[in-house]
Amino acid sequence: MYDQLSEFLRVSFHQDWKDDFPDERASVRHFVATMSRSRCVAVLAELDELLAVDVSDKRLRGYITRDSGANIVPPNGPDRWHTWLRTVRDHLADAVT
Repeated sequence: MYDQLSEFLRVSFHQDWKDDFPDERASVRHFVATMSRSRCVAVLAELDELLAVDVSDKRLRGYITRDSGANIVPPNGPDRWHTWLRTVRDHLADAVT
């Protein structure tokens, strides 16, 4: 389930991603520059699918950090994991188009 998205999160937001990139946007742009367009579109489709599902922020956190292995701590705020993932989705959509 969400295999392309899991790989994207694991690759783009690995343990040392902040040493390699100044921010999420730069990491996403690097992913797009190094992967095929069809792969990026597949990740975008899975992101849209996941964001359309009614899942708690706590469960989304588990998927992003535990299941996908991403090393990320979004800014505090309501629905912080949903907000962060929507931001990443927008960065990906901007970079793909």
